[in-house]
Amino acid sequence: MNISILFTAIICSLYSYSAPGSNVSGMAKTTIISKEAATDSTPNWQSMSRTERKEYMREVVQPKMQTLFAAYDEKEYGNMKCKTCHKSGDRTGEYKMPDPKLSKLPKSKSGIKTLSQQAPGVMRFMSEQVVPEMAALLGIDQKNPKTRYGCTNCHQTQK
Repeated sequence: MNISILFTAIICSLYSYSAPGSNVSGMAKTTIISKEAATDSTPNWQSMSRTERKEYMREVVQPKMQTLFAAYDEKEYGNMKCKTCHKSGDRTGEYKMPDPKLSKLPKSKSGIKTLSQQAPGVMRFMSEQVVPEMAALLGIDQKNPKTRYGCTNCHQTQK
């Protein structure tokens, strides 16, 4: 399987299944690039206009996420663009997520477990760095189960 397809497929999967009671112990914690992203200066994504969202994505989110991804794999993500995550929207100008052109994730915990076994490094990177960073950049409260940011914010699940 192409590593970028696998990488995309498991982008946030472990995180969404790491609810209280799940077994994610034993994973080393890593430092998120911008802890300051969760400060009071983070805009309220829900209240931003389309223009404000596009500007924030271009000026804040994309550069921070490119740095994060490039630190993980410079060759694959050193030149990360909008279309890396917004495959459909880059062409149409509609950047809705989850993006139907990103790889679909398995619905079952056993499917997620299989992905975790196939690519444990990618899973740790996505769950411990990408998901928390995006949540912080978008001002999403990860402690609130109703607003928690996870894999299905970017990826659809298989039917």
